[in-house]
Amino acid sequence: MRMKISAKNMKEIVEILKALVDETKIELDEEGMKIKAIDPGHVAMATVELSREGFVEYEVNEKNVIGIDLNKIIDFLKNINEDIEIIVDGNKATLNAGYLSKTMALLDPGNITVPMIKNLELPNKVVLETKELRAGIRAGENVTDNMMIQLSPEGLRLIAKGEEDKTELFLPKEILKELECKSEAKSTYPMDYLLAITKPISSENITVNLDTDRPMKIEFDICDGKGKVNYLLAPRIE
Repeated sequence: MRMKISAKNMKEIVEILKALVDETKIELDEEGMKIKAIDPGHVAMATVELSREGFVEYEVNEKNVIGIDLNKIIDFLKNINEDIEIIVDGNKATLNAGYLSKTMALLDPGNITVPMIKNLELPNKVVLETKELRAGIRAGENVTDNMMIQLSPEGLRLIAKGEEDKTELFLPKEILKELECKSEAKSTYPMDYLLAITKPISSENITVNLDTDRPMKIEFDICDGKGKVNYLLAPRIE
């Protein structure tokens, strides 16, 4: 099994996964790559998909499942800007980029936890610029451990309230890309996960689905539209 991927695309995928896990199981077939991951605390889970068009070259003729230590990949990527050739042979993977090569042992995919992700139907949807969501979350980083997210027909509100301080970002419907609010929704989510999940997102726009005291779904494109990510983040219920 052999493939070649740009350093940009590989770094983007690894950074997204590292927000949740250190080890991951990767499924590859003729259509492309699919990864499901869940953090050790079972608070957040993600599905990452990249079509074969997201690779520079892609030679996979049957379904393969491999386990990867992401920290080993990160070490290799630190000073790489060239396309990366990946050759999988048995329980070894070889990475080639320019004059640099690294061979590493693969993990047993059977020992890596993979979430059972169901199709979660949430009644409310908002599409907004990623930088707006990220700014609202970062504003409350040092205020509290949790952030309340509210959605109404008027717009989206992010509130971080501590014992003494408070930040609030309100994005009216006029500046949102899209807003579908069938019923007002309000949920609280862990700040550290919100920060980690949104930090590596390079997509200009992001889609958020939510409902009161239910998981929040975050969706966005990756690798210049050749792939997509779907996050589910559990709420904090008091």
